[in-house]
Amino acid sequence: MLKHLFLSVALVTSAPVIVPAIALACGNAMFVDGDDAVKQIMQAEKLLARGQNKRALKLVSYEYRFESNQQEKVQLIRATAAFRFLKVSNYLVSNGTDDLKSNLKTNQDNPLLLARLAEGYALSKKDSAKAKTILEDLATRDLMPDGFAFATLAKLRSQSGETESAKAAIQSCKSMLKKKSLCTRTQKKGNSAPMPRNRSKGRKFGANAS
Repeated sequence: MLKHLFLSVALVTSAPVIVPAIALACGNAMFVDGDDAVKQIMQAEKLLARGQNKRALKLVSYEYRFESNQQEKVQLIRATAAFRFLKVSNYLVSNGTDDLKSNLKTNQDNPLLLARLAEGYALSKKDSAKAKTILEDLATRDLMPDGFAFATLAKLRSQSGETESAKAAIQSCKSMLKKKSLCTRTQKKGNSAPMPRNRSKGRKFGANAS
């Protein structure tokens, strides 16, 4: 009887610990790395392209921590999804613009980062002029990265009373996006109130920063 007991204990203590492939717990966040991280980021990018912003935001939320070499891409997706998700907290929008400005310090001429920063600025009345300046400059230099940038420019032109040039931006957007309705969806989204700068409150999608 005693021999069988010792054998059972040995089998239990020597059994391998199975860790889920997708993530490892890191504090209160889940650390995602390797192929799982690449797949999760790619899926978030696909969801953004389809206009499924809430789902994209959840995949790169503060519930997850990614490797340092993936942080810039994660921050870009997180910011973009926050800008486009109608019910997102101002906290995440504020964080998004802060992260993009920080990344632009070392990559100041990146058209995609500039266009996304303008998209964030366009949500605030006090920053909408800066948003328009950025996008008009990119358009003049033929550096608009995608249809979403044209959609934001169309909204800003419309707000400035530039009806015909707004229509032209919409057409440019439609020529670049598969889902044409995304070119006009942003036109229905009005400017928000000035965004708070406090980065410590109001996290809606996870409580831990990556």
